[in-house]
Amino acid sequence: MNLSAEITGVFKEVYLVGGALRDALLKRPFKDIDLAVPPSADFKARTLRLARKLGASCFPLDEEAGIYRLNQRKAPFCQLDIMPFVGGKLETDLKRRDFTINALAYKLSPGAVFTSDKKTGDFRLRLDRSKVTDLCGGLKDLAAKKVRPVSQGIFTDDPVRLLRAFRVAATLDFTVDPAALKAVKKHSALIASTAQERVREELMRLFESPVSHKWLALMHKHGLLTAIFPDLASQESCATAYYGKGGVLTHTLRVVERMDYLFENLAACLPEYKKVAELMPAPRTMKFAALLHDIAKPPKAAMIKGRLRFFGHEEFGAVMAEKVMEQLRFSREDIRLVSKIIGTHLRPGNLAANEVISDRAMFRFFRT
Repeated sequence: MNLSAEITGVFKEVYLVGGALRDALLKRPFKDIDLAVPPSADFKARTLRLARKLGASCFPLDEEAGIYRLNQRKAPFCQLDIMPFVGGKLETDLKRRDFTINALAYKLSPGAVFTSDKKTGDFRLRLDRSKVTDLCGGLKDLAAKKVRPVSQGIFTDDPVRLLRAFRVAATLDFTVDPAALKAVKKHSALIASTAQERVREELMRLFESPVSHKWLALMHKHGLLTAIFPDLASQESCATAYYGKGGVLTHTLRVVERMDYLFENLAACLPEYKKVAELMPAPRTMKFAALLHDIAKPPKAAMIKGRLRFFGHEEFGAVMAEKVMEQLRFSREDIRLVSKIIGTHLRPGNLAANEVISDRAMFRFFRT
C-alpha cells in the first residue's frame, strides 16, 4: 500500500508534521504519523473516508479540536493522527507548537514513499529538506541538536511541556536550550496542574534513555524532579554525613544510574538473563522503582545508639510509592509490582550476606 497516495487521494493538501517529520529529517524510524490539513466543512467525512481506504478504525482524540486517530487493522499497521490547522492557517498552527524541531511541515505528494519494517512496525521516509516549511528555525536547531521552545509561553500554555523538553532531549540525545532551562525553573510548580497521566507517560518515556539518571539530575537542578515528586525533596538534606552532598537523593540517582548500566549491559552482568527474560519487568519500570526505592528514608530516619538508622523504610516506602503511583494513574499491575520491589529491596542484600543460602530461604524470597 502506498500510504502517501491513499492520503493525498482524500486530502489534496496535507502536511506531515510533528515528531514523524522531525525523525524523518534525522533519518530515524518512527511509528506514528501526524498530519495537518486546511480546515474544511467536510473534514470529518474525509477523515472517515480515509479510514475506510486504509482499512483503519477511526475515533476522536479531541472532537472539539477535530483531532482524529486512525489505526490500521492490517499491515503496515499505521497509527495516523490527523487534524485541521490550529488557528485555520499552517503558519498559525506551527507557531503554536511546543519546540522548534517539532514546528516543521512537509507537504505530502503521492510520490512520497513510507517504508515500513515488518518486524518492528517502524516507518521511514526520504524527503527533500528544501521543501520543508520552517518558520521557527527548527532545521537549524535540528542541526545543532537543541531543544528550544517556539515561544516563551509554551510552558504556561501546557505545563506538561516542562517535562517533555527533557524527554525529547533524552530521546534524541540533544541538549535543552539554556533559556528553556531557566523557564523550567521559573514555572516548575505548574507541572502539578496538568493531567497526571500525561506526566506519567512523559516520565516513563524518559526512562527509556540509556542515561536516564543524567536527565533526572538535570531536572532536579532546575526544580522539576521535586515538583513532580515532592517526597524526594527531603532526601537532599537527609544522611549527608553518610552519602555526601545531596544526601539520600544522591544515592537515589546513583541507583538509577546502576539500573541504566545494568540494562545497557545485561549480557555482561547476567550472562544467562535470556532464561528469565520473559519474567523480567520492563527496564523503565525498574528504573522508576529505583527512583522511589528510598522515598521513605527521610521520614524513617532516626538516631539509635549514636547511629543513623532507617528501620522500616522499605515497607513504609512501598505504601508511599503506591500513593504516588495512584496519583500518576499507573495501572494496578504496575503499582503492585513497584510496591513489592520497594517493600522487599533489602532482602537480596540480606540474603547475600549469609555464607550459605538455603533452598528454603531462596523459595521464600521468590515466593514474595
